[in-house]
Amino acid sequence: RDELPNRRLISSAVSPAMAFRVLLFGPAREAVGEEELRVEVTAEGEPKVADLREALLQLPALKSLLPMSKFSVDQEMINDESLVISGRSEIALIPPISGG
Repeated sequence: RDELPNRRLISSAVSPAMAFRVLLFGPAREAVGEEELRVEVTAEGEPKVADLREALLQLPALKSLLPMSKFSVDQEMINDESLVISGRSEIALIPPISGG
């Protein structure tokens, strides 16, 4: 796997884990100071969006945004966080955006 230089790594457990690249936008990007994160998720069975959300809770900069944020997977907004994801999925954290 290609390592993402200068990217933060968040791990929900020591091992075994699956890595996901999460794109950040708006307030999430500003809070973290990065355009994307590499997140390692350990799940019972196949990893789901809910497992990814749980792993992201370890990052204090996102804690206040996560309850109001949604995810997109492969450019589709997700309402059901039991959706199974793979390391090839394009995942984005979509925080609430204000404005008109």
